[in-house]
Amino acid sequence: LGGLGDISVTRRSLLNLFWEPGIADIQDSRYVFDIDLVDRDLLREKYPQLKDESMGTVKATERMPTDDRVPTEGKAELIDCYYKKNGRLHYVKYVGSMVLYATENDPEKKETGLYEHGMYPYVFDVLYPVEGSPAGYGYVDVCANAQTRIDLLNTALLRNTLAGATPRYFIRSEGGINEDEFLNLENTLVHCSCELNEETIRGISSTQLSGNHINVLIQAVDELRETSGNTETSTGNISSGVTAAAAIAALQEAAGKGSKASIRASYRAYAKVVNLVIELIRQFYDVPRQFRIIGDMGKMEFIRFSNALMKPQWQGEYGGVDLGYRLPVYDIDIVPEKQNTYSKLAQNEMALQFFRSGLFNPQLADQAAACVDMMEFDGKGRVQENIVKNGKAYAAAAARMEEIQ
Repeated sequence: LGGLGDISVTRRSLLNLFWEPGIADIQDSRYVFDIDLVDRDLLREKYPQLKDESMGTVKATERMPTDDRVPTEGKAELIDCYYKKNGRLHYVKYVGSMVLYATENDPEKKETGLYEHGMYPYVFDVLYPVEGSPAGYGYVDVCANAQTRIDLLNTALLRNTLAGATPRYFIRSEGGINEDEFLNLENTLVHCSCELNEETIRGISSTQLSGNHINVLIQAVDELRETSGNTETSTGNISSGVTAAAAIAALQEAAGKGSKASIRASYRAYAKVVNLVIELIRQFYDVPRQFRIIGDMGKMEFIRFSNALMKPQWQGEYGGVDLGYRLPVYDIDIVPEKQNTYSKLAQNEMALQFFRSGLFNPQLADQAAACVDMMEFDGKGRVQENIVKNGKAYAAAAARMEEIQ
């Protein structure tokens, strides 16, 4: 942004992120290390003081297995180290044995640290939390055992099917049967120089699997579907007999309880990210910036914004006592931009019920506001605002009519 700088939110690999073992919250770790592989020539261009012998070798960096081979030749490990000291968050960037930057060596950052909020700039979006680690389990961890059993059963059934579908025979070595002609199915005649009987050639029979083996495979597949939440209802397939749209929507809503729990966890993680962004805006947005805002009904406006009102505000003195500074605290509420069909249907039905009950009648504004205040639903504040606004407009219109009369 023309030298102003801005806040960047990126995705980091857990394979190259290291924290203190045994902690459940990343903020409780004493140190956090983040490692990147960077070309040595690029590092020398940016940091001329670096020498090959001071860059060390690649030791801790790992990569996800991919189709393409990730070379490590000509690369060095660029390490970002965050640590907390005296309630401040400090930062060191180094390669091998060479320190490139340290906040404790920076006169402007020595006392304040890197970030004023004092938190590590990492947020874990955990699907299934696990005790003793800021990371958790994913779908691969939860579904791996069931998927392994399915793969083994599928392999066994396929091998048994191929064994039963492919004829095989025992043939005596001195039987005198032309094997090439015997194996070629296009040959009408097969020559032999011996008497054919059970001792000369005999078919190999394969053991046929019973239906119990198929049932075990079906149960394993059902277990995987239930564990992963990938049931027929959640994918839109409804059993026969359910035809009403509301009933189908209700079944799909109930089938998505597992995914909703993980989505709520993602909302909480996103709220932490937004909180970190707000704290960085409070620290670094000293120069006013221009923003384009798209409001209700697509209305567009341009605003100038800075952190002037977000900074700590001195409260003055009272009776010779310094009241200190107050710091604005932000309450972050994350809501989905798009809801599922069932939620939209319920919301629309509730709006129609409000209309039939007369809650939007400006003559009943006081009663309607008290009734809505007891409810809990999305958009409640906007509904209350409209009711109060309509009530005031009706009262003002009635007052003007009285004056005219």
